[in-house]
Amino acid sequence: MVKLTDKGKGAIMEDMDFERRRELRRQKREEMRLEAERMLKNDDDEEEAARERRRRARQERLRNREGEEPSSQPDSDVMTNNHR
Repeated sequence: MVKLTDKGKGAIMEDMDFERRRELRRQKREEMRLEAERMLKNDDDEEEAARERRRRARQERLRNREGEEPSSQPDSDVMTNNHR
């Protein structure tokens, strides 16, 4: 059986502290990486939603134009403005 001196116990404690700090740093890096991924995904989702809103608005404008064209177009004779 090996009996540890106070100096030996201190070295073991320092090693344990070093390992614990290293593990905490690793965990923090992982948390930061996951958070960055979530933020990118949210940005992608928001961009996709904005594209979809623009697409729907475009379709709605086209439908409105198609519905208005026959009634809003005056007769071609009135449009010519010819003075005879």
